[in-house]
Amino acid sequence: MDQHAEHNHGIGARARYLHNNLEEWMAGLTYAVVAGIERQTTKHDLTAMEFTMLRAFLEQRERTFSQLAEAVPVDNERLAQLVGNLIDRGLLQQRRPAADPHTMLLALTARGRYIAWRLNPHVEAEGSRLLAGVSAEEMATLSSVVSRVVANQAALEQAGSQ
Repeated sequence: MDQHAEHNHGIGARARYLHNNLEEWMAGLTYAVVAGIERQTTKHDLTAMEFTMLRAFLEQRERTFSQLAEAVPVDNERLAQLVGNLIDRGLLQQRRPAADPHTMLLALTARGRYIAWRLNPHVEAEGSRLLAGVSAEEMATLSSVVSRVVANQAALEQAGSQ
């Protein structure tokens, strides 16, 4: 095999290796994070994604659906189901501001705020336990890699919609 063909073959093998392992890595990481969150949230009959949504409102008291979609990484159909479920359970409320009746704002109810505030430190402690032994440098690398993968996905979605 000539050098050029060998180089191209190596890239293909590397890409296959990374792709196959990327799925495994993401599945393992997702399981670890979700299991860590749900060790705390199941006590309040919440999934990890529902808690992630509630926590988004601790950072910003009111959000439009679009703002929530930016903060929570799920497709709009799933997000709408989650929002509806949390409204039905009395954890989120919606209102239309008088100044702009076409806009729908979402916010935590008093019960939703209580649960989110109560659970947040416990979920953060779970995250700290998951990161035990991971250096600041490793975290910076992971953050960079995840940011790049997410940006690549956004670019692919944008290209696909054109």
